[in-house]
Amino acid sequence: MRRFARKSALALILAWCCAVTAAHAQDAAQQSPYRRLAPGIETTIPVLRDAEETVTRHDIVDLLSGVPDLAWTPNYLAETQTLASMAKNIPYRRAIWNLEFTFKPLRMIEVDVPQADGKMQRKLIWYMVYRVKNNGGHLRPKQRDADETVTLGSEVGAAQTTIPKGTFTVELTDKVVLAIDPSATEREAIKFMPLFTLEAHKLATPKAYLDHVIPVAVPAIQERERISKDPKFRLLNTVQMAATTIPLSTDRIDRSVWGVVTWEDIDPRTDFFSIYVQGLTNAYRWEDTPDAVQPGSPPGTGKKFVQRTLKLNFWRPGDEFDENEREIRYGVPGEVDYEWVWRP
Repeated sequence: MRRFARKSALALILAWCCAVTAAHAQDAAQQSPYRRLAPGIETTIPVLRDAEETVTRHDIVDLLSGVPDLAWTPNYLAETQTLASMAKNIPYRRAIWNLEFTFKPLRMIEVDVPQADGKMQRKLIWYMVYRVKNNGGHLRPKQRDADETVTLGSEVGAAQTTIPKGTFTVELTDKVVLAIDPSATEREAIKFMPLFTLEAHKLATPKAYLDHVIPVAVPAIQERERISKDPKFRLLNTVQMAATTIPLSTDRIDRSVWGVVTWEDIDPRTDFFSIYVQGLTNAYRWEDTPDAVQPGSPPGTGKKFVQRTLKLNFWRPGDEFDENEREIRYGVPGEVDYEWVWRP
């Protein structure tokens, strides 16, 4: 009897959990203004969180190379106390935020596009509908304000160590300070300022295409895609997206923002190509060129910045005479479907 009672109680608990989960999913579906898309229609790129990106170490080359006779041997101080020594291997810490990127298959549509002479020209537009989502959980360095004793390992009798006050750890946060915010206020919403570049590979001369804002194409694309149940819904082009903040989503409420990126005049011989997406994170690196810095050089001279960029790989096993969106495949045989790279 006891075993039967336990099984019955367990079954009731599982049923209750399933009912709660279903209710939450139903609430989320009712609150979302978007149609529920069939499985496999969208591709989501998971967020890459790397704590090492919150700190980099560099010399202050503006001092070391820009100030003459900075290196000298002191008589009454340790050499490590000199400005030349203290300007080396300096840690630069920063909070790193990330946005989740989801996209629908790359497609084509023909629209009449106005030309410089005022006439309309029928053109084949390549486009990709996507959405960005702010899941929170951003990385922020935090300095310890007191000594902390931690246990190394999980076994019995594991050793303990003390992490001294002043050392840094990385914490997860839903609020960040945007670099463009003059008030330095912590906010949950994130600015997505996208830069999309389509690069065609394996041509005699590789070509790169920045996205073009084509307002006349958006209504036709929106009508074709039918993403939202809300009649006021609209797909944002890259300019509109850059002026919009991405609010924080929760487990129950999806506050993704939908956009569309368009290209025109793509070489019809393009078979292998990649789409680079910048703006999904503020993670960056830089390299210094000390030889480029001279006394009087302006700040930033000799620095080369690169940003973490999402690279999506595609191929189109077709010919140049009949461009068809059904020929476009996400992922290239023998290569990765996507990767994170560093680009200027």
